[in-house]
Amino acid sequence: MKQLVVLLGFVLLTVGGCQEVSQTKSGVEVVTEDNGEFPEFLAGTWKCDGQVIEVVFEPNGIISSAVMPLGEERMKPDEMVEFNNVDVNNVGAKGFFKAGRRWAVHYAPASRELEVELSLEQYRVEMAGGEIIEGKSRDVFAGKVSDDGNTWQADWFAFPEYYVITDTNKNSKLPVDINDNPVATLIFRKVTSPPPE
Repeated sequence: MKQLVVLLGFVLLTVGGCQEVSQTKSGVEVVTEDNGEFPEFLAGTWKCDGQVIEVVFEPNGIISSAVMPLGEERMKPDEMVEFNNVDVNNVGAKGFFKAGRRWAVHYAPASRELEVELSLEQYRVEMAGGEIIEGKSRDVFAGKVSDDGNTWQADWFAFPEYYVITDTNKNSKLPVDINDNPVATLIFRKVTSPPPE
């Protein structure tokens, strides 16, 4: 139920009400309620405690890059990252992650609520044993920024689509229960300010 409230709120806030919307060639839509500007104190790099997730906000609210939850790769909207990894056991994996074309940021100054949506439009991971996992994902982080502007406690809502391809299974969709959301409550900490322009 909580995930429906967050998603409905995200949709309603991006299509109606008093807000300022800016969207650039970067592919990031930024919505600030009450016709306000994106606050300067949010600009910079925000890293998550205990997870390899990171969001970098420019002074205008645009996400210049993010370390995505799936694949733990730094990406920009509509960017493709290829990889070819071998771990300590000589087990390898190769493939790619393709970021979604549109990411979104929503900020409500009155409540200090910040919501971020990141998406992977497509990914493919080929394991050394011949198995392939492919699909797409969408992650929403929603929660309150602290009064001092240094931490952001956000619920993490994940909406993946996974398909497994093996010699005997030619495109099996793995079950995902959206009622398992939120996946976790995360703490992001601001670690740097944006570079001077």
